[in-house]
Amino acid sequence: MKRIRQESPPSFTDYRKYQPFLRADFAYQCAYCESREPELGGEKRTHIDR
Repeated sequence: MKRIRQESPPSFTDYRKYQPFLRADFAYQCAYCESREPELGGEKRTHIDR
């Protein structure tokens, strides 16, 4: 499914700062398996591949 960016984040040198924006862009689901965050253990269990 094509995702549409909800907002344009500023430029960061630390890729981890993009996490809140990416979570919203992917509707709080895993980009790979599409499981929802609560099913995966919540916000603290999410991570960004780089």
